[in-house]
Amino acid sequence: MKTKVMKKFMICMITSIFVGFGAQAQKTIATKEDARLALAKGFVSFRNSLRPPFKETKDYKRFKNTICGPWTPTVPVEGDNLLKAAYESLSSGITDDEIIKSYSGKEMAAAALFQNEVFKKNPKSDGSELFGGTTGSFNPYAAKQSADSPCRWYQLKCWLQQIFGEREGELIVGTIVVILLALL
Repeated sequence: MKTKVMKKFMICMITSIFVGFGAQAQKTIATKEDARLALAKGFVSFRNSLRPPFKETKDYKRFKNTICGPWTPTVPVEGDNLLKAAYESLSSGITDDEIIKSYSGKEMAAAALFQNEVFKKNPKSDGSELFGGTTGSFNPYAAKQSADSPCRWYQLKCWLQQIFGEREGELIVGTIVVILLALL
């Protein structure tokens, strides 16, 4: 009973915080479902950025090696789990709409929590730490990406900002972390 009350309290608190940021931000995330939907949309963008190397590889190990190169995404495990989810959804041919309707957000949420901690320690992080890299370290797949793509494949925060706008994307990342911490 206390947990349900606490969850409702946190959602109400988060919603009231958004009032100061304008109507758009207030509508963006107010419930667990809104957070799930934002994570699903972010996952679709992330996954679709990995479609080219998926088409060039035959199994998960080669897929991971193609996009990560010298990075070791098994530490942290959040990055490896997110890559596996992307690979499995590409392998099974799940459409973007199906993902948006049914994706739980579990892997993206864990990645968001991890990245939030990285950004607290290093605000200039490029997000590569999630996949075993270090800010500024070379990544062969990222180097091949076209210049017209504003985000590198590993920059989850950037993907959310591209979907929702820079200010709202920043708010979404912070709000998702707050909601997830309240629900865990």
